Amino acid sequence: EYEGQVRRGTIYDSKGVVLATTGLSGEKNKRVYPRGHETAHLIGYISEKYGRAGLESACDRYLLGLEGADRARNYINKLLGREQLGGDVTLTIDSYLQGLALDMLGKRRGAVVLLDPRTGAVRALVSNPGYDPNKLEEIWPQLIQDEDAPLLNRAVQGAYPPGSTFKIVTAAGALAARPDAARQTFNCQGFLEVNGYKLEDTAVHGRVDIKKAIAVSCNTTFAQLGLDQGAQNFVRTIKAFGIDQDPGIGLPVRPGTMASPEAIIPTELAGSAIGQGELLVSPLHMALVAAAIANSGDLMKPYLIKTVKDSMGQVLQREEARHWLNVATPQICGIIKDGMVDAVRSGTATAAGVA
Repeated sequence: EYEGQVRRGTIYDSKGVVLATTGLSGEKNKRVYPRGHETAHLIGYISEKYGRAGLESACDRYLLGLEGADRARNYINKLLGREQLGGDVTLTIDSYLQGLALDMLGKRRGAVVLLDPRTGAVRALVSNPGYDPNKLEEIWPQLIQDEDAPLLNRAVQGAYPPGSTFKIVTAAGALAARPDAARQTFNCQGFLEVNGYKLEDTAVHGRVDIKKAIAVSCNTTFAQLGLDQGAQNFVRTIKAFGIDQDPGIGLPVRPGTMASPEAIIPTELAGSAIGQGELLVSPLHMALVAAAIANSGDLMKPYLIKTVKDSMGQVLQREEARHWLNVATPQICGIIKDGMVDAVRSGTATAAGVA
């Protein structure tokens, strides 16, 4: 009922592009999403019938003018029979990058998260497949039945085996447990036997050090590094990167999960060290891992909401860049960073090479 009396505020991207606004449909206020599919999971929806989701839900009180000076102002407006106005929210998102990320996903299921490692600002947060929030009421039955789960925000709620991307976490743990691991070389024969279980590699890599092992994504080396540091150090490193936490960006984030410490037997440890085993992580968490290494071990707190203003333009909330966690020393990050650069220049990730 309150919804119908208030002109709900506008949600903007970082450059002032409108992502959600209120228009009139006959006598009633109607929520409009100019970017449709592109921001569906991020902005969410608001519906009398189906409730609310995404940032529409997280920022509800601001958008409805129930915070700050708007509270008193709208109470008076209501008594005088005048229109009640909500406040506006500006995000860190760049809608051009948001659209580009969705285009690049094409028909694939998945997610893209793009962060500024220096500040923690989220520049793009995309999940596919999606839906058109402007048609929510009509398409709801299909959305609920679709086995591709178009309502699921895979970027923050997806639970995936991180695979080789996780090797940088294993490397950080190994280098913290034993600094001389940087000078150690490993002989990769194309497989590793762990308690009678044969862990296959993608190739016989021969003699490699940590840097080279990152570049060629050597399973054998990283399984061995996982075993060498032991389950306790491995779990400690996962916690140091904040993988088991919801970083609190305004959207609910699924914390990463792994086998319980007592279930991390050698085979599970070797598998988890290369991003397999029982380890499941969200795309946002893996973007944070890369951002932490890029920012020399200083992981900034990720954030989506830049400013919140009331209906008269007064700033109620402004997010600044804030330190969140120290994941590793600058020296350790430097070694890992070199390996990651080599992976893109000449290793397994040349397809990711950009000027």
